[in-house]
Amino acid sequence: MKKLAALFAGVSALTALAAPAEANVVIANGTVEAHTIGYIPFSYTGGAISIFTTGNPFGPNIQLLDPMIRLFVDDGSPFGALTGTLVGTADDDIGLDPLLGFGSLAAGSYILAVGAYDMTVAEARSGVASTPLVDGDYSTTFAGLGTITLGQSPAVPEPATWALLVGGFALTGLVMRRSVTRVAFS
Repeated sequence: MKKLAALFAGVSALTALAAPAEANVVIANGTVEAHTIGYIPFSYTGGAISIFTTGNPFGPNIQLLDPMIRLFVDDGSPFGALTGTLVGTADDDIGLDPLLGFGSLAAGSYILAVGAYDMTVAEARSGVASTPLVDGDYSTTFAGLGTITLGQSPAVPEPATWALLVGGFALTGLVMRRSVTRVAFS
């Protein structure tokens, strides 16, 4: 019983160490070239969040002047052909860099589109912008109460894919069962 209690205490301690931090802040850097849109995929565990994008004067290109951001739900569609729901938009209407804030953003995967001041929803979805002279670096800061993870969300297999996988394992097992080699001992 003492060994079981010690094992449980050890597992509890490891679980506490592996738990994600609650105030996670990540900075993502990128470049928007003429006629293009930049994309930042991320996942979020939910709660209050703010997303701040600013021109980065320390990048190899010029600073992205007058950035605009649009946030979409990541439904698995590829960059340049986004079909996810538009969740929010921020522009620097008063000459400041855009800040997009939510009192409570649902847990899930999202894609942030970064472009110039006149980026339309259609441009953010298609990846093709009307701004010919934009070529600049930007930094985006994500600050939230939940855990923020940058990167494309893993694709979830469709039910047909799971069925094919399970069927393949079953067929393999059936073939292996029928092909048992019998050895005769003399």
